[in-house]
Amino acid sequence: MQQCEALWKTVFLPLCVSVSLSQLNITAHPGQNITLPCQASMSKPIIAVEWTRPDLKPSQYVLFVRGQRIIKIFQHPSFVDRVDLLDRQMKDGNLSLILRNVTSSDRGTYECRVKEKEERRIMRGLIKSEPINVVRLTVTDSDVTAKGNGKSDGGNEDGRVGLAVGLPVVFLLLLSGAGGFVVYRKCSKQAALSLKTLK
Repeated sequence: MQQCEALWKTVFLPLCVSVSLSQLNITAHPGQNITLPCQASMSKPIIAVEWTRPDLKPSQYVLFVRGQRIIKIFQHPSFVDRVDLLDRQMKDGNLSLILRNVTSSDRGTYECRVKEKEERRIMRGLIKSEPINVVRLTVTDSDVTAKGNGKSDGGNEDGRVGLAVGLPVVFLLLLSGAGGFVVYRKCSKQAALSLKTLK
C-alpha cells in the first residue's frame, strides 16, 4: 500500500500539476491578428467562456461568450470589436481567442475560464474558477515584422495554433488519466489481497 502512495506522490501528482499549470508564451507585432489558444475538456457541456487579464478591473473582461453570443456590457473598451472566439460553437472544446490588430497595450497575461452546465449561476459575467489556460502575450516593435516572414497573423498561417497546443495537452491529460487508472487498479488489487490475507 505504501508503494502505491509513493507512486502516486512521485509520478502521477506532479504530472497532473504540470499539465494544469502550464503557461504558453506568444510573441506578436503591432497590427497583427493572433490566436491565443485554449482547449477545454468536454466532460460537461460548456455554457460560457471568459477571457480575462489580471491587470484589468475585476468587473471587466477581454471577452465573455454565453450561448454563442458576445456579452459586451462589462467588456474592457480596448477589446470591443477586436476579439472573438475562433469557434463560437465551441466544438471539441476549442475556446481559442482571436485578437485583431494587436497593439502594445495588449501585452500581458490572458486567462481562459469556462462555466460548465452543473456549476452555480454566473453573476455579472464573471466566472469564479481557476483558469484552464494561461497565455503570456509579448508585443514587440513593428519594424521586426518587416524583416520577418510578413505573415499578418503572428505565424499562425492556417489558424491551427490551438490544435498544435491543444493536442499535446489532451495527450498529456489522457496519459495522466491512464497512469492514474493503472495506479488505482494496482492499489485496489493490493488492498484486496491484504484483506484476504487478514481473513
